[in-house]
Amino acid sequence: MMKGCWQFPNHGWIKVNVDGSVPTFKPRATIGGVVRGPSGSWMAVFEMVVGLSNIFQIEARALFENLKFS
Repeated sequence: MMKGCWQFPNHGWIKVNVDGSVPTFKPRATIGGVVRGPSGSWMAVFEMVVGLSNIFQIEARALFENLKFS
């Protein structure tokens, strides 16, 4: 496995990538994610603004919201 390089999921699997962002000057956070199939094509994508919380809750919310699409 190469560090820092996205790899295709194995045949029969999907790959879920998520991220969250908490700005220091706004009372909100944003999350987003993408679900990719074995060919690397996007199967689903989302982004949304959520209430401000700690970064661990924001990242968990991003994963939860993306799993709804899987």
